[in-house]
This record gives sequence, structure tokens and C-alpha cells, in this order.
Amino acid sequence: MNHTPTSAASKLLRILFAVSLSLAICTPAIAAETEPPAGQEEPDSINEAPTDDQARPFVYNGDPTANPGWVASITYAGAYFCAGTLIHAQWVLTAAHCVDDVDSLVRVNVGGNRWFEGSQRKLSQVHIHPLYQSHDISSVDLAMVRLSSPIPGATVPNLVSSANWPIIGQTLIVLGWGETSDGSSVPDFLQGAAVFVNSDTTGVRDDGYPYCNNTWVAASGYEDFCFGGVSWACPGDSGGPLVGRSSPNAGSGSFNTLYGVTSFGDAFGCSSAFWDSGGQAIGPHLDWIRSFYTGGAGDEMFFYRDDGLYRYYDVRADGRLGSPIREGDNYTEDWSSITAVDLDGNGKDEMFFYRDDGLYRYYNVKGDASLGSPIRAGDNYTSGWDSITAVDLDGDGKDEMFFYRDDGLYRYYDISANGTLGSPIRAGDNYTSGWDSITAVDLDGDGKDEMFFYRDDGLYRYYDISANGTLGSPIRAGGDYTEGWSSITAIDLDGNGKDEMFFYRDDGLYRYYNTRSDGRLGSPIRAGSDYTNGWSAITAVNLGD
Repeated sequence: MNHTPTSAASKLLRILFAVSLSLAICTPAIAAETEPPAGQEEPDSINEAPTDDQARPFVYNGDPTANPGWVASITYAGAYFCAGTLIHAQWVLTAAHCVDDVDSLVRVNVGGNRWFEGSQRKLSQVHIHPLYQSHDISSVDLAMVRLSSPIPGATVPNLVSSANWPIIGQTLIVLGWGETSDGSSVPDFLQGAAVFVNSDTTGVRDDGYPYCNNTWVAASGYEDFCFGGVSWACPGDSGGPLVGRSSPNAGSGSFNTLYGVTSFGDAFGCSSAFWDSGGQAIGPHLDWIRSFYTGGAGDEMFFYRDDGLYRYYDVRADGRLGSPIREGDNYTEDWSSITAVDLDGNGKDEMFFYRDDGLYRYYNVKGDASLGSPIRAGDNYTSGWDSITAVDLDGDGKDEMFFYRDDGLYRYYDISANGTLGSPIRAGDNYTSGWDSITAVDLDGDGKDEMFFYRDDGLYRYYDISANGTLGSPIRAGGDYTEGWSSITAIDLDGNGKDEMFFYRDDGLYRYYNTRSDGRLGSPIRAGSDYTNGWSAITAVNLGD
């Protein structure tokens, strides 16, 4: 971002504000210390902003700023190019033009003062706003990015509560790692600057402040807003947060309410004298933003009966099933074990089917639950496994496979994206408690699974498990799960990365439970006795929709 006004010009180019991936930016080694580079002061808090009675344009000028924990950098092959905001443990909001053409080399770093620090994640899903059009400021420049695994203990800002905010004259803080002058390299440390809002989301411009381009306001569909002063945004600030106090007229309080994302600016460069930048307002699009993590971004449910009947259901955060996504009666191979598995770590599951004579198939499954051709199929899984589950042992978003036989034999396998099993990570024959149901469950939302073992006389154990398949001491154990459950699966109902537990008995009894990090069950989220189809296998599956 820039705070050195020079000469003026007036042409817009939205895409300018993402740093070109062709820039040769070497990734610095991640240092252990957290001090700023030599010559820079300690970062200020974003709440050390000017008071509202300070005269314009003497505002906060692009200084190193401590990351409040939710500012994200987006990188490609180790080079920074855009910013974003963590608004949920597993979701980052950014500008659509930052991520409308990404590949497997893109990473997101959350919470670091330097752009190459913080919690790093791959992208598992990218959702571009349906009204976005490339290079067109009249479109909606927003995108939601799902991370490969949640950020443990995530801190997030509040979201603006009105579609009509911000308002003219309001002070916001712009945050990012963008250029500090035309053509400069990006700074290592997060920069923050106070800016003034000079047009609002209804298309009204501050006539006393001539640096907000009328063409921008008219073309924006009245959902963008101009911001500037002595400080404004530069290339590389795209997608970054524009935050203010809880309401436009609040005279005090923290700058931790998100009003918009940096979107566009002047094509002649960010050194144009007092020429404003453009922000994409989020207030008019809160329903779209929240749809990804409130009752719509969690897992789906798959039910199977051994005569071939099956149904895939959408399931809400309160455990209510919607209409079937897909159903039929042609899964007639008499499968004995079925589990969803994320083979490639993209956040979207594949399906694994197994029959106890050794037949197996790994399938890609589409958002409408239609199966593609098998990724891998065979008949040599001949150990007579009784329980099979996918488990993420190391929290990288890509699952491993666990196989168990009720005489105590077990194996944990690494598995490739094409369904090929590697050598066992761990194997043995001492799981001798005669377990009837085993599932992996993420109790604390850190992306790394725990293991749950159940026997139909009521015995159960929740275990922490290491990346090499070693079980620790039980997190929780008991003998009072005495309902005789026939199928148990972990399911993320609300898309927050932390699993709930689903228990089913083949006479139709079922319960969805919230579960705590210590394995304790809360009150049922939903319970009933009307799941009366006699299902023989049930699993949660993320269809990636």
C-alpha cells in the first residue's frame, strides 16, 4: 500500500491489484524470530488508528501492523500475490480476481505477521461469486476459499451487519502485503493504513472530495465503494480486508468488523496523487458468504442396504435430512463395508466399497452423487476385514486407510490418489477387544483425526493417534453406550471442521450428538426412531458441493 501522493491520472484496471505471478520473488527462509526487519519498528495494532476527530487527510500511513490472527496471504509457488480474510475456521474470503484461475501450487498462510509465516493450507474448494465477470467492476469481486483443513483455535473478525455500510466519511483500515510504491517489491511485514470512505454502496459520492472516479461508482452496481486519503491500496493488496468499528458511527471500539475487500484501483499506478482505490462491499452478499459454513458446507450422508438400496442425503446442521440427492437400488454387490475417503486432499471425498470375499472399488463421486468409473478395482483384499475407515493421521487433509478384523488383526495404510495402497504404516494383531464399529473422528477441529472404537455391549474408547498409527492413552473410555448400535459414523454437520457423532440401530433408532474434544457427548442434536429402512452401512461423505 502507498502513502506518498505524487501526480494524478484516472484509468481503472481491476486486475492490476493482484501482484503478477511473473514477478521474480524469492521466498525468504522462515525465521524463528518475529521481530521486524532491521530499520522497521515493532508492528502496531490495527486498533491504534486515528480518532474520528482527526482532520483529513492526516491518517495512518502504511506502517508494519500486527496480524490480528485472521489476515491471510495467498501465494503461488512460494511467491505472494493476494491477501484474504479468515472468516471461519476453514474459509477465507478474498477477491474473485485473485483466485479465478488457480492450480495446485497455490497456498494460503493465515495469521502471520510476515506473508510467508502463519498456518499454511492448501485450497480444497474455490467458489467464485456467480455475478463475477473478469475485468468488469460492475460484477461482484468476491470468492470463498475452503482450506484443506481448519485453523485450530481460529480467530475471526465480525462481518458487517448492514448491506448499506460503509458510509461516506467512515474510517476503515486497509490491510495487506501490497507494494509500498509503484514497482516495489512486496514488504515482508503486514502493512496497515487508515483510509476514508468517499462513496457508499448506494452510489452516492462525496462531492467535496474529487478523487473518487464517478465512472467507478456508476459502473460498480452500487456495491463497490471508493476509499483513500493520503493512504490507499497498491498491487498485491487485492482481496485483503477493509475493517472498521462495529458500526459507521461508533466513536470507540476495535477495528474488527469486516466491511469489504480491496478490489480495484488506478491503472496508472498507486502513486497517482490522492486517487482512490475501490473496495467490494460484502454487506449485500452476506447470505451467499455464510451459505458455505452455516448448514450448507458440511458433510452429506450415505445410507446403504445390502439388497442394493441406497440414498445420498443432504443433511442440515441440526441433523435434519433434506430430500435425497440421489437414490436407487442398483448397488447390488452386497458390500460389507463402505467408507468415504479423501484420496488427494482436495476436501472432496471419494467412495470406497468392500466385500468380505476381497472385492473392492474406489470411485470418484460427483456433486450430484453419481459415481464415475472406478479409480481402482480388484478382488485381492482377501483378509476378511470386518471394519474399514478412512483416517487423517497427520492433519494434511489427505486420508489414510485403516483395516480391522475382529480377531485383532489391523493395518494402517498410506494410500495414493489412484487408490494404490503403500506399505503398512503400522500393522499388528493386538486389537483384541472384538470391536463392532470403528470410525475416525476429528474431536477438536484441528484437521487431524482421533479414533473411536465401539463394541455392541456398550464398551467404547476414543483414542488420540499419532501420524505413525500409534494409539495413545484413551481420551475417554466407558461401558455405557448400551443401545446396541449397528452403525456409527463421524460427520461434520456445519462445515466447521469439527465432527459430530451419528449413532444408528437397525430398528430405526438414531441420534446425532455434538461431541467435545475430550470425547464427552452433549445432548442429542437430533434423535428419533424413524430411520426404518434397515440400513447395513452408513457413512458421512463430502461431495464437494
